[in-house]
Amino acid sequence: MGNKELCNEEIEMLSERYTMAMERIAFFLKEQTEVPEPYRDYFVRTAEFIQEMDAWKKDVEDKVWQEKSFDELKSLNRSLYRDILTEEGAYEKSYANPSYAVKMLGQEMGQLLCFLYTEIRGDIIYAAEQRFSDMTIHAELFVQILCMFEDEIPSVKEVRDTLYYFVSD
Repeated sequence: MGNKELCNEEIEMLSERYTMAMERIAFFLKEQTEVPEPYRDYFVRTAEFIQEMDAWKKDVEDKVWQEKSFDELKSLNRSLYRDILTEEGAYEKSYANPSYAVKMLGQEMGQLLCFLYTEIRGDIIYAAEQRFSDMTIHAELFVQILCMFEDEIPSVKEVRDTLYYFVSD
């Protein structure tokens, strides 16, 4: 098998993995599977953000943004960053804000889930740069941690270990 076939095979596998993760995220949002409070809001908002990044990814692939005016692009940019804009007070209630995450989710779990959310926010850039492998691993990591919370609240160690192995891989 030549490099071209290998590359195409890898792209196909990556596409399948991405599709499966996005389907699982869509299922979670539709069915609102059992995630206990106070974590439900975190997972819903993060899942919605991932879906928004999927739409942004498709716009980049289709070069939709190239047809937009400067004002439309400016509006799109504000939309992509709306949950962390300080002048609108959104950051105060964003899971990207460590203080808010800790307040809502507890000291240790809040720090870990804030880290996960800020990693996922990198998908804005990854979509723009067409780095779909990075988007895939973020979606898969989110699904992995979401599944841990659907059974029961996992230990801080389980979540920390999952994030540790993600970072070290």
